[in-house]
Parts: sequence; C-alpha cells; structure tokens
Amino acid sequence: MLKETKEEERLLAVYFIDLARFKNINDSFGHSVGDEVLKH
Repeated sequence: MLKETKEEERLLAVYFIDLARFKNINDSFGHSVGDEVLKH
C-alpha cells in the first residue's frame, strides 16, 4: 500500500484511536451507545 501510494503520488493518512477508554462507555451505557460515539 505504501509503495503504491508513493508511486502514484497520492497522500496517505493514518489515524490512531485508543479504544481502551471506550470500555467505560460500553460498560456504562451499552455497546450501541459506544458504537454511536465512535461514529461521531
């Protein structure tokens, strides 16, 4: 993927999210609420 991006002169971004804190949301409000938080 990185090689193709460089060859085609395209940009690539990597976004890292620490999901450990979402355990508290899932445990307190349920997985459906945690999923909505991730979407936003």
